Amino acid sequence: MTNAEQKDSDGDGVGDACDFDDIDFDGVVNALDDCPDVYDRFQIPGQGGKGVACDKNTDRDGDGFNDNGNPPDNCVRTPNPLQTDSDLDGIGDACDGDCAGATAITFTGTNPGSCSRSSDHICSTDADCPTNVGVCSEDPSKLCLNTTGNCTCIFTCSLSGTTCPTVGLPCAGGGGVCAGETCQKLGVVNTGGCAFVNDDVDNDGVPDAIDDCPTVANPPIIPGTTRQADQDNDGKGDACDSPFMVDGDNNGVPDDAVSYALLVNCGRIPLPNVVVEAVQVNDVNGDLDAFCDSGEKCQMTVSIRNAGPSPLSDVTIYLSSDDPDIQCISKPSIVIGSMPVGVTLDTANIGGQRRFFEYTVSAGTQSTATAVAKGDFTLGLTSREALGSARKMSIQTLLDVDIPPGANPIPVPSREGAPPGTVFENFDTDFSGNGRVDLSDGRSGVSNDTIGYTVGTAQGGLNALAGVGCFGYLVPPAQKNCSIQADNDMDWHIHCPPGECDPTHMVATVTTAYMSTPSDGLMSFSGRNSLHWGRHTDSLRGRLSDSTSFRSLAAFTTNPVNLTVLPVVGDLQLSFYHIADMMDNSQTNMPRGSAVDYGDVQVRVDRNPDPTPGSGDDWGPWDKLVPFENVYDHIPYVWSFYSNVSYCNLTPADTGSAPPAPRGVHETMCFPLGVWSHCGSAWGIGSTMSCPGPGTAGAFSPPSGALWVLTRFNLSTLIGSRIQIRWIAQGWEFDNSGPSQDYQTYGCFAGTCWNDSLNDDGWWVDDIRITGAITQQIALLPDGDTAPASTCPTTPGAKCDSSLNDRGFVVSLTAQDANNNGLYETGESVRLSAAGTTNPGGCADGEVEYRFLRNGATVQDFSAAPAFTDYPKADATYQLMARCTSNPACVTQTGASTTLQVYSGDGADIQTLRVTSHTPATGAVGLSWLSRPQPSTMSGYDVFRGSWERRCSNAPATVCTTHAACPAGGVCVVNIPAAIASLTAASCNVAQVTPIGSAVTTTTAAAPQPAANEMHFYLAGHRSATPGALTAVGRNAVGGEAWVAPAACP
Repeated sequence: MTNAEQKDSDGDGVGDACDFDDIDFDGVVNALDDCPDVYDRFQIPGQGGKGVACDKNTDRDGDGFNDNGNPPDNCVRTPNPLQTDSDLDGIGDACDGDCAGATAITFTGTNPGSCSRSSDHICSTDADCPTNVGVCSEDPSKLCLNTTGNCTCIFTCSLSGTTCPTVGLPCAGGGGVCAGETCQKLGVVNTGGCAFVNDDVDNDGVPDAIDDCPTVANPPIIPGTTRQADQDNDGKGDACDSPFMVDGDNNGVPDDAVSYALLVNCGRIPLPNVVVEAVQVNDVNGDLDAFCDSGEKCQMTVSIRNAGPSPLSDVTIYLSSDDPDIQCISKPSIVIGSMPVGVTLDTANIGGQRRFFEYTVSAGTQSTATAVAKGDFTLGLTSREALGSARKMSIQTLLDVDIPPGANPIPVPSREGAPPGTVFENFDTDFSGNGRVDLSDGRSGVSNDTIGYTVGTAQGGLNALAGVGCFGYLVPPAQKNCSIQADNDMDWHIHCPPGECDPTHMVATVTTAYMSTPSDGLMSFSGRNSLHWGRHTDSLRGRLSDSTSFRSLAAFTTNPVNLTVLPVVGDLQLSFYHIADMMDNSQTNMPRGSAVDYGDVQVRVDRNPDPTPGSGDDWGPWDKLVPFENVYDHIPYVWSFYSNVSYCNLTPADTGSAPPAPRGVHETMCFPLGVWSHCGSAWGIGSTMSCPGPGTAGAFSPPSGALWVLTRFNLSTLIGSRIQIRWIAQGWEFDNSGPSQDYQTYGCFAGTCWNDSLNDDGWWVDDIRITGAITQQIALLPDGDTAPASTCPTTPGAKCDSSLNDRGFVVSLTAQDANNNGLYETGESVRLSAAGTTNPGGCADGEVEYRFLRNGATVQDFSAAPAFTDYPKADATYQLMARCTSNPACVTQTGASTTLQVYSGDGADIQTLRVTSHTPATGAVGLSWLSRPQPSTMSGYDVFRGSWERRCSNAPATVCTTHAACPAGGVCVVNIPAAIASLTAASCNVAQVTPIGSAVTTTTAAAPQPAANEMHFYLAGHRSATPGALTAVGRNAVGGEAWVAPAACP
């Protein structure tokens, strides 16, 4: 197929003309295109993660699936009623280029195209497209209507592409219309026969990007792998390469000079999401309690869980700290081993062993009655699969405190079926007996059936919020609208089936008009109700009209909760199910991961140990409560992104003045802190959006379905505290010059519609649990004991004892092949692991590092990486060395070694055959060699006899024994091809001998004596289990070609 430009958008070796890497021809390859089969050159974000070119809730091709439905149509412009997607690439077979007969066409009919710049406009002709849209000269990927401070808007002719001054007027020379656009209608259709592997134009089961013959079928030689036949090891498969082609690219270098019969595929592997679920501490040289006090040496065990996306192996975790309250860490690492996805491992019991970190608290660390000292640590991780984790793993422990003598905490009574000691709320129980579940703003005498109350920005409730614009935005008086809107919207309410509950009971100055759930909007995790922050603006339009308030700040706050000082397993955790569906980059044109409307969970602590409620309370400032499961999915968008710094976000003003506090208020809901905006799904069951999940369907769901996710928090650092927790949400200043209250009333402006959005429905919360709750506060006491003498090592020898074992180490080296069958095949990946290495000598204030060597040469120098991957083509001996970075003497002298015997597949791995006997009368020869590893497709050995004689290179008919016997310029050589062609069976089906490396012996069949100047030679190869198969007996060390016996060994 002609491909004059030789364009290959996805770099897989197959040109676009026959590969269709870009089936809508918009310049964006399919895998990265937000609308793969609809022209969307500028990749403008639309609803539900789709581009604006294909995010409409319409069925453009009439196949019964809406363009952005649930699920979305996988061929927007080509009918695909069965939604078949053979290669699972998200593109349906009907419009996929990975199919037989794929060809480019120009679609016809009604509205088959999209406009070249304004791709949200569906068109049939150029006349259907706008004539007033340009691009910013500073950033041609951004569209514009006119010039602003950060954008010089330029306009071009629709056909010639030249710049022009006046929009809408014809361009000179037939160049089209100034600022006009063209209707892009190119696409792809095919005749069927679609591949089951994505991007596999020759349909041989190997993706084009790694196919050694991308346009010619060259199927894998081993089922279930992508290893293809490549006899001459030049990187070009046998199906499209001659095995005798020595220098295919004619560059003077043999093709296999830099070939290793393997594929090295560099790509980004997602870092693992490892969660710290619990931490246990005990001191070993002080009062032997669960708190590490001044000067004490302590042990720490951790419970960690691999939350995905992939299982981990050979895991080692490391503890570090730059906290001055931590004097030293004497045992900084723990070997974990394997970590399957979803499994929690407690280092207190790994295979029956207690594995712990060890550290010492500084002697000067001191807690007081009103300020508890805390130790801050960071957990690191290495594994075969990754060095590090997706998120920082922080650990905080209490220091220098004691449990009061005689403490006898009484668990709070059972509530709504939860066990005693659990504060539980599912918003379903009518405790007041009035037939409805009530929620109020906390005023005395007002009905409220929940564990908390709402707090808005209007005065008159139990509390009132104030907000200030995040740093960077213009605030009053420079920008009066960067503030709470005057109507003080407070949108938290019980979300219940229509007519089953009242609006939130609030002061009369705040509207409750938008708190009635539409009939198609039922949403609860358990029971019938949930808690919701959002507005139901139009009962006739149903849940499509759900939205959130602009310029608002509101919270649901728990009543005070007392946490136990004597926790048991499962205590001191907060958990809840939720769905966050608020405005962020899913719909707005802002950086990925940025949000404008969002929620947060915060906590405040009673600073007075007096347990008397009310008079004994001295509440500290609110601050973020950081989760460990289904953590924040977005961050607030940065103030500098938009040129108009009036689109402000708000942060609550009751958070104290600790940094960051650029306006004198501690910012808790500003860039770059974590928040929730898209976690779980309010519109379907196909994804949990930006949270890893897992997603769980609730008791009540809307027709589209919905998925809830569980978020959990560790409250162990709040042990013995009296606390309050709040769920707080804010809406940004969007319409800073108009009267609209939310996206639904804002509607459309400048060609963009915000009403009926699927990304602005608010935040649902259900099944709140706080464990370890007691009836009365019991506060921790400062430890008054004298600090013991420091145990921190100060010299290198004390940090690592090099006299133990092999310079402080017992080194273990293991090898594992890719398919785990114990057979190392040429080019197969082999993982060498140091996971079993132990460090009896210790490595205080240091790190254990490893060096890997192959055949005496370093292949991976000292690093924390505990594994090395290699692709050996021949036998190799590997060695592992270890060291401790805090003592130069702790470097192993011997380490550990292992030798891998590699099955080459061509017989070259069978070493020299040794002649053990010779019977002149018959010509029979006794032979011996060492047995070699064999795959299941091979069974024993075949031996062949051949003959050779030397002849002159410039006189082939002349037999010679020396170069001098040849005419001038000739040399006396062996004709290798003729010698291989002379091979005949000498001894067939010689049995394999185990263990590998044992002597294999055989006696060949009778043979005539060699003629004068002739020599017999013997070659052995692995015998195929397939009857009649030919046997490979070696490889030419000079030319590299494989030698195959000309006839099968019977």
